Order: sequence, then structure tokens, then C-alpha cells
Amino acid sequence: MPEALITIHNNQIMENEPLITHQQEPHVEFGDYEMKGQYGIWLSNDGKKYVLFPSELVSMLLHIEGKLTASCKDGDIWNGNTVYYSDAVDEYIWILTDYANKKSAYLVFPKNKIHKEISEAFKLLYGSLSQGAKTVYKGNSVNTDTLEVCMKELDRAIFISNNKRYGYDSKIKEAEKLNFVCKHEYSDFPYTLTLGGITLKSYVSDWTTDLTQLRKDLEMAKTIKLFFEDSPTTISFPNCFDGGIPDRCKKELVEITPNEFCESVVIFGICNRYQVIQAIYEGLLRMARYEFHDEEGYGTWDDMDNMTFYNKIKSPLVESLIRNKCIENYEIENRQILIRHILTICPHHGYIYKDEKNRCDNFFVNGKIVIEFSDCGRLVLSIPGFEQWYNDYLQATDYSDKTINPNFDYDCWREHGLQLASQLRQQLPEDIDLWYETHNKDQAKDDQPVLLYNNI
Repeated sequence: MPEALITIHNNQIMENEPLITHQQEPHVEFGDYEMKGQYGIWLSNDGKKYVLFPSELVSMLLHIEGKLTASCKDGDIWNGNTVYYSDAVDEYIWILTDYANKKSAYLVFPKNKIHKEISEAFKLLYGSLSQGAKTVYKGNSVNTDTLEVCMKELDRAIFISNNKRYGYDSKIKEAEKLNFVCKHEYSDFPYTLTLGGITLKSYVSDWTTDLTQLRKDLEMAKTIKLFFEDSPTTISFPNCFDGGIPDRCKKELVEITPNEFCESVVIFGICNRYQVIQAIYEGLLRMARYEFHDEEGYGTWDDMDNMTFYNKIKSPLVESLIRNKCIENYEIENRQILIRHILTICPHHGYIYKDEKNRCDNFFVNGKIVIEFSDCGRLVLSIPGFEQWYNDYLQATDYSDKTINPNFDYDCWREHGLQLASQLRQQLPEDIDLWYETHNKDQAKDDQPVLLYNNI
């Protein structure tokens, strides 16, 4: 370790106390901490045991640098010591503080050694918990459910540990996709966030969420916080240090740290950063497309209407990132835009679209598309084949029993509709957003509504 880094850590940890080298080889171990039937994982160093937390060990494997809690019982007192760690490519460097002894220790773990020890300790702890053993950890913070998730993630975490310095592009064929679905209810909006087969369910709270700041977080594409009460679920890219638009093809580590109200552990995966940002951005906008209110008809989100919510999140900068559009230094960036209306193409018997008030209508008049707004006037547009596309669907669908003709090529029809809707998008004013949604109950999967962007 460079001498300068050692000095910095010393100043942070123990004033005027030099680092000492360990007298015996340190180990990560499992066992009965005090021989009182309370099991756990600890760092064994210089005759002392420092209790480590499984979730923090997994997190360590993901990060290039950070810190661990290392609790140690000195007599009758538990002291919460700290391990500052650094990934040095082929080994981990730990600086262990011991506040009772007022010392710091410099420890070096070859990666293959610490990977093996953590894996073995996890297996033994899980086996003990499965048999009803008690743990040294307070409350129910470490149980079979949380440890089972940690063990599922451990192999991937070790893979990340071995490759994060060199990148994942040559090691992983396809990036994982994050899925984010948000719904509107009174005050707190529920959401589900899924990555790598693990789902986190929580809420976004109106009184602690600054929508302007949330939009800025999405624009920066570094760390996104979704507050439930005053505790955020954090989506971050811990090993990313670039300041520009993320490479559309580059695979990166994404880490999701649940808020304190979630009974979950850290969720992570190898993703494209733009896709993660797109999923959260469009998930929030998708939820706000239609007027939201509770069952009694009262407004939600601190009496904010859906258009205000929508416009607070709406961001040309985020959409530039999603489209991988590079803004040159000489160009003026369009930082925000006011959306006046939201249209969703959603063909059904009797209508082809809905507006932001959830009002349904048809816009075909004598072969033209005619849309009227009280504040924006009357739009008359021409897109050949659009009306026929809609009629093809009506003819193939039996709405009485909610079935569709089995000979109807739904996938081809849906793709054609997306092309037509894209043409409509290019003819609409900038202050009108357009979504495309098709749904048929005979389909095995629900199609997520798609936000259409200009000039794509």
C-alpha cells in the first residue's frame, strides 16, 4: 500500500498511532463466538475476534474501496470497530481499527484466500441457522432468509471481485435488465424493483421526496434515491468514475441498497447504466400518465396533480442519455420542457387513445388524424395506413368474450403500430408526449407502455 494512503487512513482512524503488522495470519472464520451457543462470522487477528456482517462482506466484494463494521467484545463491552478496505487487483488490503487497544493493523488477503474463507463461513452459518442455532447478531438481522439471498449472490459477487478492475464486457454476453413498476395510491406510491430474479417492494413518500432532486439524480446517472419516509432505497454504480454519457454497450455494476423498512439485502447485477436510468425514469412517467386520485376521488401526492408530477420528472437531459445522444460543448442543452398533454395510443373497441385525464377518444376523421385541445388548438395530421391498422385489430377481436382471432398475427401488428405511432410522434408538437400501449389478454405477457421520443 502506498505510504501516503497509509498516512491518510491513520489520520482518519487513530491519531498519532502507527500501523502495526499482524503477529499471526488473519482469517475470516465461522464458529461459536464465546462458546455460549451464539454463532457468527468473524475476523480472527492477533488473538482477537471481530464479528463481521454477511451483507457487508458481499458488498465488499462489489466495491473497489469502502469500510466494514468489525464488532469486538472487550470484557463485558461490545466495541464497534471499523475495517477500511481497498481492492488492490489481486488482493484485499484491510486496515483494522481497534478502539479499545487504540491500534490499527495492516492486513493483506490474497483474493483466492478470502473468497474461499467467506464462502465456507457462509455455508457453515447457514447450516447452523437452518438447524435453529442462535447467532451473535442483534435481533433478527441475520436469518435464514437474508443469508439465503446472500449465498445466492455470493458466486456473482466473487466473479465481480475478480473482474471489476478489468471490466465485464468480455466475460458476460448479455447485461441484466432492471425492471421498475410504480403505481399511484394515496400519499405513498408503491413500487416493485426487480433485478437478477430478486424483487424489492417499497414506497416513494410524498413528504420526503424532492421530485426536482430526483430528476437531477437521474440526469447525473450516478446515484438515485427513492425515499420511503426519511430512508432511501439507493440505486448506484459504485465502480463508475466517468463523468460523461455512459457507453451504451458498456456493462457496469449496479447496486441497490434497500431502505431501512425493507426486509431485504443489497441487490446487484451487471447492467447497462442507460437501461437502469431508463427503467426508473419511464416507470415514474408511466405511472403519472393518467390523473391520479384515491377511491374517494381526492388528489394524491400532497394534492399534486399528475401533470405537475410528470413535468417535474420530465427531462430532455435524461432522454439524451437514454438515446445515447452526445451534447457538444458548443451546443445549448435543453434542460427542461413543459408538457401540456399526454396521449397514449391504446387501441380498444370504441377508442384508440387516452389523454392525461384518462379520457378515451378516437381521432380518425375522413382519413385524417384530428386531435383538438382547448389550449393548443386543432391538429390535423396525415399518416397513411394508421386507420386501417386500427380497423384490422377491431375485426380480429371479439370483445364479448375477450378473444382474438388465432390467425391474427398480433406480434407483426404490434410492431407495425409502433412504427405508425413513431410517425405520429414526429408530427406532434414538442409539448405533447406520446406513449404506445397494446395489451391483449390472450397474450402470455403484458406489454409495457413505450414512451416515444422525437427523432428516433
